[in-house]
Amino acid sequence: MICDYFVLDNVSGVLGRSGHKYTAFAKLIRNSGFKIVDEKNITHQVTKTLDLARDIVDRIMAAMDIATRKIRTRHPYACRLFTRFITQVFSSKMDQVSLIDSRAFVRSKTYRYFLLQRPCFSLTLLIAASSLSRLGDGVPQAFKT
Repeated sequence: MICDYFVLDNVSGVLGRSGHKYTAFAKLIRNSGFKIVDEKNITHQVTKTLDLARDIVDRIMAAMDIATRKIRTRHPYACRLFTRFITQVFSSKMDQVSLIDSRAFVRSKTYRYFLLQRPCFSLTLLIAASSLSRLGDGVPQAFKT
């Protein structure tokens, strides 16, 4: 069972760098010999979690704004310096806030559930034995059909 998100084709930027490419992954499964027993697109079911995460981030930012309001009015120069420092440190992290935007997620990613079945070993052995039996002498007796 595989349950993960994948980047859709032609997506770039922060959203395009986070995740596996869906078409490449689907091709890999098809070429691996695994049988896809079930596949579901569950993107819209998981976006509720992203909305919750975004709500938490927004609340934390609002709480920080309220908590620092008095300091900002009493010490504006020190706060500007501190804000510049914090902005430089967290600027890359702020880019990642877009990763929890559910609307952007739906436009650029797909969340998939795959249920795979591995190839039957005995069937693989039979196919290999059949191929080897055509080779004639030099093939161990155990592999001959």
